[in-house]
Amino acid sequence: AEQAEAVEGAEAAANAAEQDAKIAAAVDAARRARAKSAGAKEAQRAAAEMAAEMAAEREAAERAAIERMVRERQQLVYLKALRNGLDAIKTVAKQKRAAE
Repeated sequence: AEQAEAVEGAEAAANAAEQDAKIAAAVDAARRARAKSAGAKEAQRAAAEMAAEMAAEREAAERAAIERMVRERQQLVYLKALRNGLDAIKTVAKQKRAAE
């Protein structure tokens, strides 16, 4: 009888140890899942931050390109005005020579 009780006690202890191991494994799995979730959230935040930076860089590049085109257009207008002025001077000079 004592031996049977000892066997039952050993089986109960083994079952309790098995349950403890299962609980510890479940707790560990939950910790890993939380860490993975936090890592995924961090990766998602980093991706959103990178996308925002890329959008800002693209906007800055577009703005710079527009400003460059405006400057080039202004230079063209200025050069055309200079050419028109030179043409007018040539015309006046030709008229003076013809009048002489």
